[in-house]
This record gives sequence, C-alpha cells and structure tokens, in this order.
Amino acid sequence: MKTFVINKSKFLNCERQVKILIYFFLAFLFCGGQSALAIDFNSLASDPLWIGQLQYRKTILNHWKGEADGPGFFISSQGKSSPAAELEATYKIFQEHPDQPWGYTGQPVICAFPTRKYFLEQKLGIQFRDIPCKEREEWKRPLSGTKFYLVYSSAFPNNPASMFGHTFVLLSKHDPPDSAQGLFDYAINFSADTAGSDEKSLLYTIKGTLGGYPARYRLYPFYQMINLYINWESRDLWYLKIPWDEQQIDRFLDHVWEIFTTTHFDYYFFDENCSYRLLAAMDYVDPNLHAVDHFYSRFPLYYVSPLSTYKYLHHFYKDNTPEYFTPSLRKTLKNEISHLNTDEKKHFHHLRRDSQDVEHENNVKVLDTLITLLDYKKRTASSNYLSSQVLDDLDKTLRRRSQIRSPSVDGPAVKAPASPLISHEAHSIYFGLGQEGDRKGSLAGGKVAYHDILSPTEGFERWSHLNFLEADLTYFQNKFKVRSFIPLNIISFFPIESYESKLSWRAELGYNQQLSTYLRGGVGASVQDSSEKAMAYGFISPILSTAEDFTNGHGYLLEAELGFLAEATKWGKIWIFYRDFLRPNTWNFDDNLETTTFRTAFYLDTNNEIRLETDLNDRATDSKIYFQHNF
Repeated sequence: MKTFVINKSKFLNCERQVKILIYFFLAFLFCGGQSALAIDFNSLASDPLWIGQLQYRKTILNHWKGEADGPGFFISSQGKSSPAAELEATYKIFQEHPDQPWGYTGQPVICAFPTRKYFLEQKLGIQFRDIPCKEREEWKRPLSGTKFYLVYSSAFPNNPASMFGHTFVLLSKHDPPDSAQGLFDYAINFSADTAGSDEKSLLYTIKGTLGGYPARYRLYPFYQMINLYINWESRDLWYLKIPWDEQQIDRFLDHVWEIFTTTHFDYYFFDENCSYRLLAAMDYVDPNLHAVDHFYSRFPLYYVSPLSTYKYLHHFYKDNTPEYFTPSLRKTLKNEISHLNTDEKKHFHHLRRDSQDVEHENNVKVLDTLITLLDYKKRTASSNYLSSQVLDDLDKTLRRRSQIRSPSVDGPAVKAPASPLISHEAHSIYFGLGQEGDRKGSLAGGKVAYHDILSPTEGFERWSHLNFLEADLTYFQNKFKVRSFIPLNIISFFPIESYESKLSWRAELGYNQQLSTYLRGGVGASVQDSSEKAMAYGFISPILSTAEDFTNGHGYLLEAELGFLAEATKWGKIWIFYRDFLRPNTWNFDDNLETTTFRTAFYLDTNNEIRLETDLNDRATDSKIYFQHNF
C-alpha cells in the first residue's frame, strides 16, 4: 500500500481557494443575475403596468413622453422620455439609497413610490429594504374599508370655471354616499391651482385652454366638496358606484400618493383635465378599462369631458354601477318655494324684502324656506356688504325659528332631472340643403363639442350653449365656401328670479362672411316662465371685426339682440331672435342691417335631429334644412 503524505499548509491553502471560488460563484449568481436584469430593463420597461403607473403616452412621432410636469416624479434625468432609464434609475436608488428624502414632503424615496416598489419586487423576485412609511400609512388610514364612487358635478355655465362639469372620486363607507354620515368621508379631487379671481373671468377659460395652470391631486373631507359644489356653485352631484375590491382601491391610493407628493400636471380643458387624469389612474388599476385609449382613438376629435367620462365608466361597469343624485342648493330652494301655498308665498316674499317683520312670523314652512334662501344668498354673495346684510337677516330668522318648537315639515324631495347618462354625445356633424338669396346648393359642417341651445336638454342645463371648433361649409353654384368657422361660442343665460338677479353673458370668437374675423362679447338679461320651458332675453354686444366696410373702417360696432326660446315639446325646441347693429359714424338703426332668424330642432332620438333655419332681412332670405348627428 502506497502512503500519501498530506502537506497541511497546502491543504489549508487549497481549502481557502475553494471557499473563495464558492464565494465568487455565489456572488456571480446574485450580482450577475442582477446585472442580467439590468440589461433586460428595456424589455421590462415595456410592461403595460410600468407604462401605466408612470402615465407615459406615445407622441405623434411614436416617442414616449411622460405626462407628469413637476420636477420630482422622474428619478432619471431622461425619465420623462425613457421608461427604461426611469426603471433602471428607480431600481438603483431603491437598492442603494432607499431612505433618500424625496418629493414635496421629504419622505424616503422608496415610500414616495409604492407602486414602483411593488412592480419591481414582483417582476424581479426580490425584496427591497423594509423602511417605515409612516406618512403614507397615516394618509391612507381613514380611507381603508371604503367604496369607490366616481362623482360627476353638473355644469353651471354662468361661471366659466364650471362650464364643462367636473369629476372627482369619493371614498365612502356609507350607502347611499350622500347620507348625513357620509359627509365625513373623503374625496380625492384633481383640479387646477387658480387664483380665486380667475375663476369668475374669461381669463380662466383662456388659461385653462392653453395649459396655463398647474393641477394636483388633493384629499378633502367630503363635506368641503358638498359646500363647494352643492352650496357655493349650485351644481348637482351624480354618483356612480364603481365595483372595485379593496386591493384595487389600495392600488389607486398608492398611485395617487406617488403623484400627490412628487409632481403636478399642466391643466388643459380639452384633454389633460380632471377627467383625463382620473381615467389614466383608473386604467392603471384596471388594465381592461382602456379608457384613455378609447378617447385617444377619436383623434382628431380628441376631447375628454367629465360628462363623457361618467358615461363611459357606466357603460364599462354597467352591470354593477348604481347611480345616486344630490341636488344643488339652488334646486332645493326653488323646490321649497314651489311647494308653498299662495298665502305662504306672499309671506315669504314680503319677509325676503323686509326682514324686520320676521319676528312676527309663525309659519314654520315660510321660515324654513326663508332660511334656505338666506343661506343660498350668503354662499353666493358677491360683496362683503351684501354678505353682511344677509348674515344679519339670517341671524334674525334663525333666532325666530328657534323660538317656535314645531318641527320642520319635510315637503316633497327635489325631483332628480334626467340623468347625465342619457345626454347626447359631444361631437356632431351635419349635412343638408341651403339657399342664399337666389343661390342654392348643399351644405355640411360640424363641431368638436359640446352642446347648443337647440340640443336635447337631458343631462344639461336647459338654456346652456357651449360650442367649440364649429364649421359651416357650403357648395353653391359649383363654388365651395367656408361660410363660418367659430372656435368658441358661449351663451350663458341666468334667468332672473324674484329673489335673484344676475346678468346673462356671451362670448364668441370666429369668422363669418358678414363680420370676417370677429370677437363678440355681450351682457344682457333673461326671464323664463314658471314651467322653465320658455325664455325671453336681450343682449347688448360690442364686436371687434376685421370687416372694414361693415364697420365703416373703425373695426368695431355694437349689436343689439332680442330673442325667445321655447322647449315646445320633448321632441323639439324653437329659437327666434332679432338682431340689429349700431355702426360708428351713424350710430343708428337705419342702415337696413337688421335680421330676424327662426331656428327649429326636431329630435328623432337623443343623437339625431332635423333642423330648419331661416334668416330674413331686407337684402335676401337665407334658409337651410339639415340632418345633424351627434357621436
């Protein structure tokens, strides 16, 4: 037998070498695997979940663009245009510096981006260092165990800030969500940061159209939203219950947290508005929704409105979306007044004019209605003096009411108007036949949005008029002509009530054959009958125009208009108006420029109409008949 002599030092040295080799092998498996993942970040970054949670969109040139506009949302300097660069930068900072302060609040970066952390851990099969995220957990704590409601606030055109309606999210533990207990639930609202004075001026419309405001998510107690929309702005609220489970709601909250604490978005009325941002967030939570893609597919008629958002979500979740309604304070007031008898109305109107006699009033219904009126006036007062006067009257009335021990008499509840779900669609096209004097031919046209006076009322304020990018084309005697092109046309009627008087107003920018390029702005007054289905109005409108002959070379003139509107039946409306002009130099109505116009709409159904229009003046008679389709 041959004997082997083992050198102990060599054996120990060999053992160390084996251990080193094993160490490097394991290190290769771990670090090398991570490097392989890093190399594969390009393909991982194409995952729809990553694209959705960072709200990337493809540009016309097929390049990626992140829609967030604030500085803290993208970790990589190339992150706004490169999902892969952002993914790799996120991974590295989570691995190396997860507690680095980040965002508006200086929270640990790994706490600022919970959906990114979840995505990377799930896709890579790793676990990042556990860091307490107390700030986020505290923010989410009152929102646990809630149900998800999309809330649509109706439009109120007398204020430019609310012409388009609005959408926000309500997270409620109560059903129905507008119960008294539900006032202490929470709402998530995405809205523009505006100067308060802007919201009641056309500057708001201009800046909102051009992206002149930053916008952010915010969390509010629901009673604040009730005060804002129901009481101060007198807008109805409609609620859709979205059938999401607790996990989906939690993902939505984490996604909102990432945006809320790190960035803002530039606000645009037509696309990147409150509805678009909510839909983008909901698309991330429910990838089957494809809401943003749905609206993008309508390019070049791309327009995301709160109303169309509400309708789309109901259609998508139609088997599980109960609908609820809360009336505006103005509707509540009108309802209470309408249910007073003749003698009670007499007392009510006397007391609203002379509050000195309120201490002698004993009728509970009269006092309760007067309190509602004064509360409404307090919230909508336009001056400190008026507000002070209203507060004094309200204090007197409340003191008198407290002296009467009889309980309030609940009258009939406000009847809900037609649901926004049955409103007509926003876009429209039309085609038909026309005549201008002795010339005849065909015509066509359309508009990108939204709703005009003659459109079906369901889902809109009855006398609202808000059109964008409207064109009217004619083909008469082998000649094609653009008869008019109107980028913006707003008519806002606020019918005078016995207890409230506000001006109606209008704004219009466009081109037509008479005025050439023009800008019209006007103020006036309107009154309607007790059924609210007929209205008379008058406007005085200064006009800036490039038509030198028509303005006698001055570039401006004054227009007077008187009109009448009626919803004759549920199948149609009529609109008759008379216009005349005062021009520089003469400033009289003797220039034979007056025109009387008759317009009628007959509804075939919600989205299809036949319209007739006739213009009568001393020069010629113009008329047209056409079919209009909304889509």
